[in-house]
Amino acid sequence: MSMKVQVICYSRSGGTKKVADRIAREVGAEVQRPDDVSSLDGDLVFLGSGLYAGSAHDSVKALLERNDLSGKTIAPFSTHAAIPYEFDDVRSAVEKAGGKYLDGFLCYGQFLFIINRGRPNESDLEDAARFARRTLESVKVRG
Repeated sequence: MSMKVQVICYSRSGGTKKVADRIAREVGAEVQRPDDVSSLDGDLVFLGSGLYAGSAHDSVKALLERNDLSGKTIAPFSTHAAIPYEFDDVRSAVEKAGGKYLDGFLCYGQFLFIINRGRPNESDLEDAARFARRTLESVKVRG
């Protein structure tokens, strides 16, 4: 039985979408927007959002809240301007909905055209690809 993988991402300025695109390329999936997803049907879901006022975008949190995550593994990823993000809101929503939470991927993202200009860069995207490969292998091994 093959594992189904989804990559879902909200990105206001496009930085987090670049990370999502690289992850999707690594795992052979298409990137979907949270508002376009009615149900989570992947066994492994890479779930991304920029950081907005210290948490994931509302559409990402709403997606988690409206789905039963039993049997699903969620691997979050995010871009941020300055303050590292611990994914506490995502972890809480995943665990409340019965899913398995994996540690996430975080890199800098450009903000207001001057902060972290050019991020995520190619090095960040390579790190995202490694995160995707390690996560996929880890979930396959645990099966």
